[in-house]
Amino acid sequence: MKFCGNCGKELMEGALFCTGCGNRIGASEKNCLIKVVRLKKVFGCAIPFDVLIDGVLVGSLSNGKSLDYYVTQGSHVVTLRAIEKDNNLNIMFNETNKNVQIEFCVKLGVLTGTPDIKNVTYF
Repeated sequence: MKFCGNCGKELMEGALFCTGCGNRIGASEKNCLIKVVRLKKVFGCAIPFDVLIDGVLVGSLSNGKSLDYYVTQGSHVVTLRAIEKDNNLNIMFNETNKNVQIEFCVKLGVLTGTPDIKNVTYF
């Protein structure tokens, strides 16, 4: 049995829209994973980086940590925020690419560090 993620009304089998609120079913389901991994590094390990997805702060990563965040299909912007410079990455999810892992580490600058993306893998 499925329920509308917007209003909670029970959905008919195979429904494309909710009969209660008109919400499109499936389009708003957060079933795509963005996994952001900060690779462990000796230098710059004390510098935390904020992770924003579509402009919303979803967490802060310290050395060797990761976070998982679920989004809907479509286009999303992942921002790794640092004092000196942000690093933005456009991610696109569709039926075949539903999950992505972004790995980054610290690139040391003059006063602090910036996020340096090392690998982006869809799975």
